[in-house]
Order: sequence, then C-alpha cells, then structure tokens
Amino acid sequence: MAADAARDDRGVPSGLVLDTELNALLGRIAGRTRRVTVILDCCHSAGATRALPEPGDATRSVPFETPVDASDLQVDAALAAGGKAAGLDGSVADCQVVVACLADEKALECSDRQGKKHGLFTQNLIATLAEVGDEELPSLAWGRIWRRIVAEMGESRPQHPSLTGSYARPVFGGQPVTGDPGFGVERRADRYLLDVGELVGVTPGARIGVYGHRPASFEPLGSEADVRARAGTLKIVSARRSSSEAEAVGAVFDLPEGARGRLVEAGGPARVTVSVNPTDESLAAGIRASKLLRLGDGSERAAASLVRRTDGSWAVTDDVHGTGETAGEPALVVISPDRLDRAVAVLEHYARYSAPLRLSELCSDLPGRLKLEVLDLDGAERSPDGRYVVVDDGQLPAVPVRAIGPRGCFELDTANRVAFRVTNSSTSRLKVFLFHCAPEGYAAKRGEEVVAPGRTHVFWRNWDQRRFFTFQPPKGTSVGIERLVAIGTTAVEKSLDHLDMDPKHNFESVLDQATRGIGDREDDYPPPEYWTSARATLRVQRQ
Repeated sequence: MAADAARDDRGVPSGLVLDTELNALLGRIAGRTRRVTVILDCCHSAGATRALPEPGDATRSVPFETPVDASDLQVDAALAAGGKAAGLDGSVADCQVVVACLADEKALECSDRQGKKHGLFTQNLIATLAEVGDEELPSLAWGRIWRRIVAEMGESRPQHPSLTGSYARPVFGGQPVTGDPGFGVERRADRYLLDVGELVGVTPGARIGVYGHRPASFEPLGSEADVRARAGTLKIVSARRSSSEAEAVGAVFDLPEGARGRLVEAGGPARVTVSVNPTDESLAAGIRASKLLRLGDGSERAAASLVRRTDGSWAVTDDVHGTGETAGEPALVVISPDRLDRAVAVLEHYARYSAPLRLSELCSDLPGRLKLEVLDLDGAERSPDGRYVVVDDGQLPAVPVRAIGPRGCFELDTANRVAFRVTNSSTSRLKVFLFHCAPEGYAAKRGEEVVAPGRTHVFWRNWDQRRFFTFQPPKGTSVGIERLVAIGTTAVEKSLDHLDMDPKHNFESVLDQATRGIGDREDDYPPPEYWTSARATLRVQRQ
C-alpha cells in the first residue's frame, strides 16, 4: 500500500491507499479505456498491484509505529464494485504497470545535480526519456528503453524495477500490444553478455540473433524477413545457469536501440530430442536439418514424438498427450498429410512452447521446497467488493485443495473455478514465476511474486483477486491437458519474460503460416543462485 504523511489522533496514517482500492480504481479506468499506464516509485511498489544504499540515498517510505488493525484497512465497497455497477469490467491486467522495486523492497530516493530530490527510478526514467527526440516520444515503446533503465539502476543497490505488460506497448498511454521481449543483450568491448544461460538451452556453440525493438513480434525463424531484421548474430562462448557470454559472428557490431536476442541455433546437447514412429526418411531428414531439434536414436527418452495415426495423419505426442485415437485420450496437435511440410516447424514451435516445462526439470537446487496447489473456489467466500477472502498468509477459509486424481492429474470440468497457491518452504526468499502451458500450443506467464521463506502466495487470473481461472478443452475436443509450472529462484533480479508467448502464436498459426509471418505486432564472480520448481497437470473435461 502507499500512503501520505497525514495521521489521525491515534498516529495511524489517514491517507492510506490500499492495493485493493488502487486496483479497483485502475480497473474502473481500464473499463473505459485500455490506454492506461501506471508508474509507481514507492516502497513495496510491486505489491501495490500485486546491498546498502549509496551515500545520500534515502528510502521513499512513510514509517509508522502504531499498529494498524483490520478496521483501519476497510475497503470502500462501493468504490471497488463501481466498475461492475457501471457495466465496466476492466482489470489491472489491461494496464501497463511499471514499478520501482519488488514487493518486499524499498525504493531509494536521491538528489540530482541541482539538488532536487527524485526517486532513483524516476531519475533514471526521466534521464532516459530526455535522450529521445520529441518527435519520437508518441510512438516510443518500453522495449526500446526498459533494459537500459534497469542497467542504469545498477546491481549494487537492493532495488529491482519490474514491468508488467508488453515491451512493445507505447510508454505514453498506449493500447495493449503483443510482442516478443527476447533476451537482454549488453555489449562490453568486443564481447556481449546475455541474461539467459544453460537453464533455457543457451549453451556454448548456440547462436543468438540480435534485433532492435521493431518489429514487435519476431518473424518466422529463418525466413527472409527474420534475417533482414537482424542487426547481427552472436555465438555463445561460455554459459552459466542464467547468463552467458558471446562473440559476434563476423565483425563486432553496435547494438540497436531496444536490443533483444533470440535463439536461432541451439548447441548440440541443448537441442530438443524428437523421434518419428514409424520411421519416415523425409521427416527424419527435416529434423536433422533443424537448428533447434535433434533426431533421437532410441537410446534416450524423446521430449516429443511424431506418431502416424491409422488415418494417415501424424500426431505430436509427449509424456501427457497421445494420438487422440482412443476415447478420452487428449491429442496435442494433429498434422494432416497435406500439411506435412509444416511438421518440422510445428516441432520447433513445440520446443518453444515446452520451454517452461524443460526449465522446471533443471531447477533442482531446492527439491521439494516449492509446492504448487490447486484451490477449488466453487462456493468460496467473497467480500462485498467481489474479492475472494484471503486471510493468514494466503489461506482461504473453507476452500479445499484439490487432490490429484487416479490418472496423476487434477481432474476438472469446464465449470470449475480455481486459483493456484505456491508455498516457499525454503530458507530463502524466492522470486516465483507461474507459467501456463496451454494445449493449443503457447506458454503464458500468469504472474510473478517474491515469496518470503515459509510463506505462501495465491495467483489469480489477471492478477485480480476477484477473478478465477477456468479452462476449456481446445475447440473440437472433449478433453484438454493444461500444465502449470511454478519456477522459483533466489536471483530475484532475473526475468523469465522471454518465455511468455502470444496466445495467437500457437500450433494452428504455425500450420497456417506457410511463408507468411504473424505480423508486426554479470559480474565475473556472481552471487550464488538457486532454482527450484513445482508442477501441476490439469485434465479438463468438457461438460
């Protein structure tokens, strides 16, 4: 929550603005227009919607010693429900939310050369905007400036800015825009540093295409448009778990504005292993030629398989999906014989879609220390403003936790309302990301939160405590498999935004692409970092 300095006669700040009220106000605004950007430069600002300081720095907080009880924190129900009453159903998820620090951090305040006090984040934002020409400001995208601002904040200060929304969205009140954030890239002399590493398959020998902030969405990999858009290509020479170092392929080149990277060729061991059953030499040759895939030789478990069905079509199968020929058996994607030329492209898309799943298998530093539960919200208690009642560190009164069914999945139907709760039982604060791998073939980030040791956090749809998750099987099917992955790391400065995908970029879009695109839409001795994960598989039956 944010506050001004006014206090009542008991010493309780009288200007408290609760996250619930702020969310409600933003929701009402977003119900009228989606051109909403909110920037919060205050302590614990990542919680407003959901090292030591440098000499002279101060924190942007209002200390108070008087205990604040529940009666002091009553939300104006009429305010919170106003959007619903007016027929407006906006959400904070419709807004671009930019915050100066994480929910458990304090925002620093400093003085500029004229002695004027600013928040550290505000000062860096203003300084960066001042270098952009006035004529460019109306169309300026966050992706062009965001990573530079984060770098300028410096790793030595215990403050980590965060952006919720698209890197492609305009800074000044733009509509929501889809796009690919890509990897962060920084040039140091004749070498380049990336903010990704072995955990996401960026290993020595891999090649990374480097692009500017436009076009917002990457062109189909390897297409003429993709090659034209590249500022250059990098080759990874060394990699750690979540960072890597590269050299230019050819001459050293300057990074474009809003530089971002994309994996264009995986190192041999990091390629996704696939198999073909029965053997088909044409398909096998296409897989061997791929820069992201590896044809399995039968000595190891393949991540995915192409399996021919009795009707002559081919299905992509994995550990939870079959061919769809047996009653009740979910299929992931089926490729008809006339579309078989797109099979390798579909498998390459599978490699990107399944990245959170493969990442979770490598996050084994803190086994069993992160738990992911499915909360059954059918009949759960709600407050007058429509929010689900949460008390005592993420516990919901009388809300059961769903049990895993006989198939090894959480069994749901299309009417079930659920939320997801993570528990951090480690001794470290963890930044937890929740990813949803949908059966249509895209991976979406459903939230991120710093969770203190021994604490829990509930993830709601669109970061809105009034909203629950429901799931539908893919069109034309009766059963779908939804996979939720919680990934936690002690490296709270890390971002996994590059794993987030536009839902429109799915298996069907890859099959339909043919030749068209989808449109323009560390230090030498880093501190130890630990990674952990938990998964939940949901089997959703159409009612």
